[in-house]
Amino acid sequence: MRRKVTFLVLVLVVGAVAGSLLGELIGALLPHGRLSAIFSHGVSVGIPHFSVNLVALTLSLGLMLRVNLCTLLGLAAAFYLLRR
Repeated sequence: MRRKVTFLVLVLVVGAVAGSLLGELIGALLPHGRLSAIFSHGVSVGIPHFSVNLVALTLSLGLMLRVNLCTLLGLAAAFYLLRR
């Protein structure tokens, strides 16, 4: 069961990354305009970068996910291929 959930998460992450890369590539290849903006612009979601200084140790954390249209399409395609 745990292995199945891990595989599902891995496939969805790969789909999201592939979709994001494809969206950035399409946005870069298209001439600047509304269509390019649809593919390349997204929303950043997550925890912004922050640092904690503990004198002997400095801890830096942060996790941001940039979601655009192709990220969602990549997630949907990965889910579809996984369930097929």
